Amino acid sequence: MQLSKQKSYRKSYDLAVQEIKKIPIDLQAEKSGLTLYAYDKGKSYTQFSHFERNIKIYFPDVRFETDDGLPISLISRILILHYLIKATGKPIVGQLIDFRQIPGGLSYYPVFERRAKLFLISNMGNDLDILKQAALLMGGIPREQGDLSCTLFPFPRVPVTLTLWQGDEDFPSSGKFLFDASITEYLSSEDIVELCKLISVKLISYAKRIKKGDIRKEIN
Repeated sequence: MQLSKQKSYRKSYDLAVQEIKKIPIDLQAEKSGLTLYAYDKGKSYTQFSHFERNIKIYFPDVRFETDDGLPISLISRILILHYLIKATGKPIVGQLIDFRQIPGGLSYYPVFERRAKLFLISNMGNDLDILKQAALLMGGIPREQGDLSCTLFPFPRVPVTLTLWQGDEDFPSSGKFLFDASITEYLSSEDIVELCKLISVKLISYAKRIKKGDIRKEIN
C-alpha cells in the first residue's frame, strides 16, 4: 500500500473509531442486523461473518478479533465501522441497481470501474471456473446469470452480486457489480468503491491460492 494512501486510511479509521464511540452502539448494532452481547460491566461485543471469517468487535474500546487469530486489514476495519455508523435499519428491498444509479455514482463511475470491475477482469477474466470456486469459498451464493454469477454478503444487510461473462477472440471478458437499492442506507459511494475493490482483491487472492493448491490459510 502506498504511504500516502496508508496515511489516508489510518486517518479514516481513527475518525471512524472516534465517531462510533459517540453513538449508542446497541441501537446501531440492531440497525445493522447484528446482535450485541454484554460480557462485563459496561462492555459488549458483536460478531458476524465477513467473507467467511468470523469477526468480533469489542466495545467501548473498539477492538477487533478473529477466530483464526490473523489480523484484519485496515480497509476492512474502516468499512465495518462505517457500516455500523451509517446503518439505518432499512431492510433489503430486492431491487438491483448498478453503481451509476447510486447518488453521485454516475460521475464517480470511471473510478469505480477502474478500481473494481476492470481490476478483477484484467487479472482473472479468463479464469471463471477458478473464480467461481473462490467466490464459493468466500460465502458466495450462485446465481443463474452470465458465465459466472454470485451474491456475496460482506455485511448482513449489504448483498453484492457479481456477474461475469467469459471473453473470446472477438469480445473481451466483461462483468458488473449490482447492489440492493438499500445499499446507500449502509455505505457511502466511496465505501462502495472500496468494498468492491476489496471483493476483487479477495477473489483474486483466493483464486491464485486455489491454483497453487493452498487454500487453508485465511486471507485478509
